Amino acid sequence: MVTAEQMLALMQVDKKVIGGKLRLVLLQDIGQSIITDEYDQDLLKQILEII
Repeated sequence: MVTAEQMLALMQVDKKVIGGKLRLVLLQDIGQSIITDEYDQDLLKQILEII
């Protein structure tokens, strides 16, 4: 099982990391997504711990 910390470390080498800042692709609506670096890092970690 992968921990939240391991997942975050893996996400840091993703192609969406620019200038050391992770960008997330988030669904706004069916067929509409956005790429953003504006998110709560603590909340992301909490979510990764759940899944």
